Amino acid sequence: MLYHRLPYPPNKGEKMRAWQQVRYLSERHRLWLAAFVDTEEDYQYLPQLRERCHRFEAVPLNKKLALSRGGFNLLRGRTLTEGYYGCEAMWRTVHQWVEEKIFFDAALAFSSSMAPYLEELPVGRRVLDMNDLDSEKWQRYAASTSWPMSSLFRVEADRLATRERELIAQYDLTLMVNDRECNRVTDPVLRAKVQSFHTPIDVTTYDELREVHRDKIIGYTGTMDYKPNIEAVLWFAREVWPQVKQQHADAEWWIVGRNPGRDIQNLAEDPQIKVTGAVRDIRDYLRRMRVYIAPVQTELGVQTKVLEALAAGRPVVITTQGHQGIWAEDGRDYLVADRPQPFAERVCDLLNNHARCVELSRAGVELARRNYGTDVLMPRFEELLVGAVAPQGSAA
Repeated sequence: MLYHRLPYPPNKGEKMRAWQQVRYLSERHRLWLAAFVDTEEDYQYLPQLRERCHRFEAVPLNKKLALSRGGFNLLRGRTLTEGYYGCEAMWRTVHQWVEEKIFFDAALAFSSSMAPYLEELPVGRRVLDMNDLDSEKWQRYAASTSWPMSSLFRVEADRLATRERELIAQYDLTLMVNDRECNRVTDPVLRAKVQSFHTPIDVTTYDELREVHRDKIIGYTGTMDYKPNIEAVLWFAREVWPQVKQQHADAEWWIVGRNPGRDIQNLAEDPQIKVTGAVRDIRDYLRRMRVYIAPVQTELGVQTKVLEALAAGRPVVITTQGHQGIWAEDGRDYLVADRPQPFAERVCDLLNNHARCVELSRAGVELARRNYGTDVLMPRFEELLVGAVAPQGSAA
């Protein structure tokens, strides 16, 4: 199992997905796992992974050196992404496993950036978890950025799209986060090798958060230096929040997540807005939220933070861009609105109506348990990875 970031702690969408894979498989198989470590903070979490794995290698990734490799790769007509993650130390780890003549029942590469490392590994089945298509993200960056960076981003998007098609063809199976992402693969031969696998949520983690509070606290969570999150927060601040305050002068808005930039920090000049920065446990903040908002402005794979909010029993107001990636029904599981006034109306309706909040809370928890619970999804993941449910103790 190869990961481009340490799959712990599960504090963001891709890490939640990765950690559930490791947690579940480690209880049933012997795991060889290698992952890049790109922050000093990561080193404190290595023991949690070592105790789960038969072999575990933490490979340091120097970001400045990785960026120079990526730029050089781009100049050679290849992708920046593969250059960035093309690390000699990771190659040495994989080559060592090859030299030890270990035959693995299955191998998993998490993201297209890790896929090249598995080409030489003796293995019964290769699975690539793309989560979503990185080339689409680069296209969005190109569309929202001015020249000359837009031109560079578009080159990366085009080259990476070609590389993604090559990898899908080479691997036995490629996983995407939902059907919408799968259907971006339009070649019918390649599409047949792609399946959706939703990010699993450990619903029991949120059991103690289910009471709906009467405090008028609106909440949003996420990594605040991620562009789609920045766009979502600034849109709500500009277009919706003034309307909410007009009707509920005692309402508060909590923006919870690490690395907020100056634009988001400045929102805290309003005494009714709290910008927390990094927090130790997101559940401490979800617990207090009366309404959870997801004002997504960009088409994304799945907003895992929305699944967290649903599992925690938070009534959710979400835009269509976020709703389209989730198995849920408007009006039953949460409320959908796109334009500022309807979005504000739905938020205010929930601040006014405790009974409706309780109704949506119960529906959201049931949705998370039924469609995204670990006990539902992880046995299927195991089957997808090994081709059939393998006996306990096999190598992966």
